[in-house]
Amino acid sequence: MAAPTRKVTLSDIQETRSLDILRNYRSSINYAVKWEDMLSEPLYGRVCNTLPGTPVPSKLSLRRTAFVFGPETVCSALLILKPYELLKQLGYESDYIYLKTCKQKRNFSLLLFRQKKAIKSKMPIEPATWSGVTETVRRCYPLAIEAVLNNLEEMKQNSCEYFENQAELKFNEALKDTSGPLFMTYKKFVALDKPQTAWQTRFFLYCELRLLEVYSGDGYTKTEDGNLGLKEYICPNIDIEELGSKNYILLPLGDVQIPHEVAEKCSQ
Repeated sequence: MAAPTRKVTLSDIQETRSLDILRNYRSSINYAVKWEDMLSEPLYGRVCNTLPGTPVPSKLSLRRTAFVFGPETVCSALLILKPYELLKQLGYESDYIYLKTCKQKRNFSLLLFRQKKAIKSKMPIEPATWSGVTETVRRCYPLAIEAVLNNLEEMKQNSCEYFENQAELKFNEALKDTSGPLFMTYKKFVALDKPQTAWQTRFFLYCELRLLEVYSGDGYTKTEDGNLGLKEYICPNIDIEELGSKNYILLPLGDVQIPHEVAEKCSQ
């Protein structure tokens, strides 16, 4: 396939239903170029997992907010890495990948979309830094913003373990049952005595926004062994149909081949 003579558009990807046109373009020019040299406009994306035969997910996520990757990843890691390695770089843990692919037999897909002006005010995309998270909380959880601002510096300076010790609770236990008594919902959080403590606020962000143990606030994913991953963004959740059919495409991620030693360890 010959490289296009102009920058790649989402329409090009929709027409071919493949990232090959973008891979081919990248291979025809300097590999160190910026995404602005490859794309006509920024494209964002999110990994979805669905059961075989399931249609496009109705929303970006199951929460009020969603983490997405940006055009930097679309023009680099997305074109280079194999599916398993890409998921790892996006911050997915081996146990989770194994659970979804080998146990639940779910398929991973890539949802690529562009942010049109018509929805930009409804779905502003922020870098997933502490500043971006704060702005997203202001929009999506307005009754929690005062507590987040009051405890922001302490949350920036300390790890999840620090707050878990205060709470005498392992935060990840709450994720095992999001409707259970441990899970800190928005409703529970705003009902707490004021002012909410730093550990309560960090636990709320852990549960509702999924700022997990590896979140550091620098705007990048972290792999489960602590290495720097890919630039990430955060935005309010939205019905995918609201993007408009011309503004997104769902592509299969491909076969997620889990290394034998990883699968063996996860199966125990």
